Amino acid sequence: MTSDIAQGDPPLEVVFTCLASDSDGEVTSFTIDYGDGSNTETNATGIFSHTYTSRGKSFASCTAADNNGAKVDSLFILVDTRARAMIRVPSDYPTIQAAIDSASEGDTVLVADGTYIREGQQESRYERQSNYHTLRKRPKGCVIDCENNGEGFHFGSGETATSLVSGFTIRNTDTGIDIAFSSPTVENNVLEDHRQYGTPKGIRLNDSAAIVQKNIIQDFNGYGIEIYAGSPIVQENTITRNMGGISIWASQPIITGNLINENSGYGIEITNTGAFLILNNVVARNGSDGIGYLIPSGSANGAEIIKQHHCG
Repeated sequence: MTSDIAQGDPPLEVVFTCLASDSDGEVTSFTIDYGDGSNTETNATGIFSHTYTSRGKSFASCTAADNNGAKVDSLFILVDTRARAMIRVPSDYPTIQAAIDSASEGDTVLVADGTYIREGQQESRYERQSNYHTLRKRPKGCVIDCENNGEGFHFGSGETATSLVSGFTIRNTDTGIDIAFSSPTVENNVLEDHRQYGTPKGIRLNDSAAIVQKNIIQDFNGYGIEIYAGSPIVQENTITRNMGGISIWASQPIITGNLINENSGYGIEITNTGAFLILNNVVARNGSDGIGYLIPSGSANGAEIIKQHHCG
C-alpha cells in the first residue's frame, strides 16, 4: 500500500493505493482501515481517498482478498496530522495551566503581557507531561506571581531540550522553576523573590541535563541555582543578591559565562562532585569564597576543571 501524502495539517486528504497479485486466481477486493476510528471501506480497484479531520497519528492498513477467500494484509502507513498549534493566553484559554493542558507535543503556548496570579494550588505549579513550548519575548511584561506558595514551572516527565520556557518574570515562589528527571531549555527569564524567611530558590535541577541560559536570578533567600546530580549546562546567566549563587552536589555540570555577584554566601559551592567544567565566569563581591570546593572524607571524586575566571 502507498499514499500520496502522509503528513500535514487537518483537514488532510490522503489517497491510498492498494496493490496485490494472486498466482492461482484473481484479487477480487480491497478493504482499507484508515486507522482513525472511521468505518472501513471496500472496493475492487484498491484506490481510496479519505480526509483526516482530527489531529494525531493514524495507522492505515489494507487487506486484499482473492476469489478463493484468501486474504493478505499490507504493512501500516503512518498518517501524521499533528499540526503545530499556537495557543494564546488569555484569548484561547484564560489561564496558563489550561493552555498547557490542551497542548500537544510541539505546540507553542504564547502568553500575553500581564500579571498571572495562581487560582488555587494547581495554578502555582504549571506543568506538562510532554514536550511543549511556552514563549514570551519581554520578561518585564509577563509576570507569574506565585504569592509565596508553590513553584512557577515544574518539569518532571522526561521533557527534552525542545521543551522551552522563555520570557517570564516569576516571583514570590518557593522555587521559580523546578526540574526533576527532565532536561528542558530555560532561557531569558527573570526569577526574583524578596522574602527574608524560608529558603526559596530560583531554579532547582535534580538528575537533569537541562540547558539554563540567559536568565536573571536575584533576591532569593536560598541559592539562585541548585544542582543535584545530572549534567546540566548553565551559561550566560546573571545570579545576584541571593543567599548563594550556585550550589552543585554530586553532579557533572558545565558552568560557563555567568555573572555571579553580590550573593551573601558562596558564589559557587561544590560538594562531592567530579568531572565538571566551570569556565569563564565572573564571580565577584560574594560574602563567602568565590568558589568553595568541599569533598567529604572518603568520597570518590573524578576529574574536574575550574579555570579562566574573574574573581573579586
